[in-house]
This record gives sequence, C-alpha cells and structure tokens, in this order.
Amino acid sequence: MDETLLARMTWPEAKAAFAEDRVVVVPIGSVEQHGPHLPVGTDYLVADTLGKMIAGRCKKCLVTPTIPVGYADYHTDFVGSLSVSLSTLEAYVAEYVSYLVKYGAKRILFVNSHGGNMPALAHLSYRLRRQGVLAATILWWDILGVLAPETSPAGHGDWIETSMALACDSGAVKMDKAKLPVAKPTNVKALEIKTPHEIIFQGVPVHVRLATADFTATGDMLEPGLTPHGDPTIPPDRASVEIGTKLMETIVTFMVEFMREFRKMKLE
Repeated sequence: MDETLLARMTWPEAKAAFAEDRVVVVPIGSVEQHGPHLPVGTDYLVADTLGKMIAGRCKKCLVTPTIPVGYADYHTDFVGSLSVSLSTLEAYVAEYVSYLVKYGAKRILFVNSHGGNMPALAHLSYRLRRQGVLAATILWWDILGVLAPETSPAGHGDWIETSMALACDSGAVKMDKAKLPVAKPTNVKALEIKTPHEIIFQGVPVHVRLATADFTATGDMLEPGLTPHGDPTIPPDRASVEIGTKLMETIVTFMVEFMREFRKMKLE
C-alpha cells in the first residue's frame, strides 16, 4: 500500500511514481451532520477509507491525502457541520491539484463522497481539461445504483450510508438512535418538497436551494430518486458492518477497473 499512498512516500519515491503516468486519486469528503445516529465526519471517513482501499488494490495509481471539508453550508443549522464556500473549495482544490500537475499528473480521479462538492469539481475539471489534464469524478452511490440495485441508497443517513459508516468506524455510529426520518410538511398543499433541492408542482420538478433544516428536524432524510432503485421504506437500523464492507468492495472494484481503462484514454 505504501507504494501508492503519497503521504507515506519519500520525495524520490514520489518522483518515480509520478514518472510512471499513474492515475492520481484525490479523495474528497465533507464534515456535516448525518442525523442523530451518524458522526458528522461520515463523508470524510467514507472518502478516506475508499482511498486507502484503492491504494491497496491498484499499483498504477497514486492516492493523495483526503480533503476533509467541502461545501455543506445548507447543513450548518445542525451543530458540528463545517463548510467552505464553493469558490473557496474550487480554489483550494485547484491549487492542491496544480502541484500534482506540476509533477506530471495527466489523469486525476476525484473520489467524492458528498454531492455538495460537485459544482466546484465540475468547473475545475473543465479548467483542467484546457490544461491537457483529464479529470473524472465518481460518486459511490451512483455505482451502487447500477451495479448493486438491491442496495441502492435512498437518502441522507439511510441504511446504506449507515452501513458504510459502520464499515469505516463502527464505534462512531449510534445504532440505538437509527430510525426512519420524517420530513417536515409544507404549508402549501400544492407544493411537495421532495428534497431540500427540489419541489414538485403538478408533477414537475422545480429546483430550489433550501436549508436542510427546512426539510427535516433531525438532519437525516429520505431522498426519493437519489438512485433509480432506492427503497425509502428500509429503516437505518437494518444496517450492518457486513453490508457496508460488501458495498465498499463493490465500489472499490469498480473504481480500480475504471482507472485501468481511464489510463488508456487519450484526447487531442
């Protein structure tokens, strides 16, 4: 594993690794509330664990230290949630990555475990493309939604995310507090708040940007449509270390296989 974890290399070892044209993996998470049963570091823990698992399985990659805090301002009504602005996040990651590019990185994979980071990563990836660098971003729930539909996530702090957290750090999960969340009702019957990001009116999705506390009193929440097959009726107390471990193996296997093909990709 030490051959692929940048933080454990000496500088001559790092120089040799960059010379091999490896895919550089940048795990990025978030520190934000996940309801009354999960730690605020859930997204960070998942990204960090996935990065280390990838490092143990892929000799043609190079895994950087995990970026812990992302954009999660809409969660900050719940104490312990941390955030930087989207512009700050993009600027920080851009500078972070600029040194990887300086040392020779041509392909970068962002292992992102928080949806709120996506706008910053998307804009940065366009900028990197203009520099001759290919950047890809993977969300773990997208993988499960396709490759393991029976375990598709259905919400923030649901049974799948709870299983992932258990696999990362079971001692930080309060399973006695894991219960199905109840969404706050809207005062306008014609408007259905589907998630803090979407209102349904006459069957049409209208994109909004609400605070999480507008939608849920406990922080955890069901998000119908998060993945195609997510089942919002499964309570989080169905989660287990075994389920989480199996899911993470599925995710890491996909990522390693993707990188094998990503290394071959060339653009004009």
